Order: sequence, then C-alpha cells, then structure tokens
Amino acid sequence: METLTSQTTSHCFNFDIEDIKDITNLKFYTNGGSKILAIYAKQVDVYLSVSRNYGQSFDQSQKVMEISGEIVDVQMLMKNDQFVIAIQEKISGVHHKRTISGWINDENQSFSYKLCPKQEIKGELLNVSLSFRELAPGRYESVDHLFYRNKDDICVESMGHPCKMPLDKP
Repeated sequence: METLTSQTTSHCFNFDIEDIKDITNLKFYTNGGSKILAIYAKQVDVYLSVSRNYGQSFDQSQKVMEISGEIVDVQMLMKNDQFVIAIQEKISGVHHKRTISGWINDENQSFSYKLCPKQEIKGELLNVSLSFRELAPGRYESVDHLFYRNKDDICVESMGHPCKMPLDKP
C-alpha cells in the first residue's frame, strides 16, 4: 500500500505599501500557484494588487471601490486567472454585499475587474460563500451565495457575475 505524505512549504515576501499604518482589512489570497491577490482598505477606498511570482513583486495597487460604511468581512476566491471578491459592508446598521469579479492578464502584466451592484441583505446575514460555475466548456462565471435568516428559515440567494475576459480573448 502506497503511503501519501504531505509537503509543507514556506515562503516570505515583502508587501511594500506607503503608509502601511493607515491600511485596514489587508487580505491575501492565492490560486494555489504563483498568483497572489492583495486587497486592502485605506481611508474610504478599497485597493487591489496582483503578484504573478509568489509575491516577489506586485502590480501598482488600483482603487477598485469606495467604502460607504464599515467593512465587516472580505472573502476572495480564484480559479486559474479569474477571481471574485465579496465585501460585506455595514451602512447605517444595514448589511450590504459588494462583489468584484475580474481576470488576471499575464501577457500584458495587468488585471481587469468589474464592480457589481451593491446588494442589501434581506434578513440576518449568516455568511457569504463564493464559487465558480461553468456556463460553457471553459467559460465560467463567479457566483456569490448569501446565506441569511428570514424569520425561522435559512435562505440562500445566489447571484452570478460573468467574469470579464482579458481584451485579447474573444
């Protein structure tokens, strides 16, 4: 019988941001390969940066959205070069969900993204889950699933966001 062993690896990198003391909600996510997404809030804006080489260098951070309230949670998911980010925001005591879907383009060392409309949560928010679903062979859309309590029921609302393709692809 073959014995499987796990391999643990460790890798450190320098995420150099000006005025890092003013940064909140800093999160990193990887696709299991060499790509790393970094997202963070600074004052009233959310920024995104991408590394294609295990964190050795990151693209210039880009502002991807304005914050209207307090960030409660940030979640990210990647599939190959596609990504989706869900941001839970509390505005005047009401929970909202914002989603950013995008694509990392290695050829021109850039990334593109689409900010999806703000969505008010109907009921008591339990959690947000992210996934990808196949629309056609090789074509996916990101999906965010809102789990919330509505009276005695647990409800899930799933919203798909077709991933933005890089400019050089049909």
